[in-house]
Amino acid sequence: MPTESRRALESATREPVAGPTLLPEGILLSGPIPGPPAAAQDGFLADADGGSRPDDFTDEVFLLARTPSGWLLATGCCHRGMENTLAHARQLTGGEPVAMVVGGLHLKGAARGDLEAAAAALDAAGSREVWAGHCTGDKAITHLAKHWQGRVETIGAGLSLP
Repeated sequence: MPTESRRALESATREPVAGPTLLPEGILLSGPIPGPPAAAQDGFLADADGGSRPDDFTDEVFLLARTPSGWLLATGCCHRGMENTLAHARQLTGGEPVAMVVGGLHLKGAARGDLEAAAAALDAAGSREVWAGHCTGDKAITHLAKHWQGRVETIGAGLSLP
């Protein structure tokens, strides 16, 4: 990382996001995602009281942006689960459909029932396109691609879209 970028990051003010926060350009940062914890997140730990505990990812957030095609939901890893994430997104959009989901869906190694639940949550949210990468996993991408012929794409670092 260039020295000036490192200095900018080190000097930046960092604050926890306690609730939905409107950013410039009309982008909405979700704040904590409510709902029951997603399926077990084996191996992920969080600092707690001088030790560690299993991470429940209650601090995970997502971005929403209105595009000409509808709402775009950008996830990080979706550790809180597709159902919780999409339900919160729909609440924040006033029930409007979430047309496109982009990011990690944390479905790598998921059981078939979990894959079907994720697909059902995407359907219920009105999603028309899924651009999945990172921790989604090939099996999940294949499952979603069969569910939505031609509406699922794999993304990765360095991808440039028109």
